[in-house]
Amino acid sequence: MVLIAGLAGWLSRRMTGPLARLARSAEGIGRGDLKRPVAVETRDEIGYLAARLDEMRAALQARDERLQMMLAGIAHEVRNPLGGLELYAGLLREGLAQQPERWPRWRGWSARSATSRTWCPTFWNSRAGRRR
Repeated sequence: MVLIAGLAGWLSRRMTGPLARLARSAEGIGRGDLKRPVAVETRDEIGYLAARLDEMRAALQARDERLQMMLAGIAHEVRNPLGGLELYAGLLREGLAQQPERWPRWRGWSARSATSRTWCPTFWNSRAGRRR
């Protein structure tokens, strides 16, 4: 009787252990931990499921890397035109130094330009850092 109980305990741990580890891996993927591969421990249905889960993890990781690259490219494109606007604003400031009657109109444009210059990079950098 003790032998049967011991054999049943060993068999249940052998069956539930890989499932518990697979569940922990799935929870990690759900939290965004895509760096740690899913271990394939068996060659049965559980092993097949673990292999498919690891393929999904790798595909999600590749997708996230592509999105990060795309966001970095967008942030770069947003910052480039803003650099041109900054240069133009500086040239206008110098050119309008001798024309005080045009300052009120320029100040409004300059304020909007400054807001864009600080808001856009902050927005794109926060979006790029969100998925890391």
